[in-house]
Amino acid sequence: IDELRRAVTSADWAGFFAEGRMQVKAEAAWSASELRCERLKGLCRACGAERVFEIGGFCGVASLAMAEVLPEDGEVISLELDRFVVDFGEAIKAKSDHFQKITNIIGQAKHTLDRFVERAKDPEGAWQPFNMIIVDADKAGMLDYLKLLLETPGMLSDGGVLCLDITP
Repeated sequence: IDELRRAVTSADWAGFFAEGRMQVKAEAAWSASELRCERLKGLCRACGAERVFEIGGFCGVASLAMAEVLPEDGEVISLELDRFVVDFGEAIKAKSDHFQKITNIIGQAKHTLDRFVERAKDPEGAWQPFNMIIVDADKAGMLDYLKLLLETPGMLSDGGVLCLDITP
């Protein structure tokens, strides 16, 4: 995690954007700090998380931190709009024994949430609710995401934790 965080901090994000490698102009500050990672790990432990959904994963620092404290069969599903930031530091992330617990989905949050809602509503499906959901993307759409997550039975488990990052 520390190696990945250093790579994110030293990267030329403005240059990547100027070169057209990214869809959104990102900043290293978007990466989860050590304190944030410790808090997310603590929340995972406190709610007994086995299945985490992260909306807005950036380069995966927080995803990797949470994966470390999940059980062997636990999973983090991380949604991110930009493939470049998901692929950033892939070799570093792959060094972790917990990286296999992370599934990245590339695309618009609204589209993925709509698909998840349909799967959660399917009475014969194999859908499992999330124990923890972190929403840290698209501040303009956050209220819609929150309503969808809270109003869809089966999205969040009983006693599950929903975290919203409302910092601008």
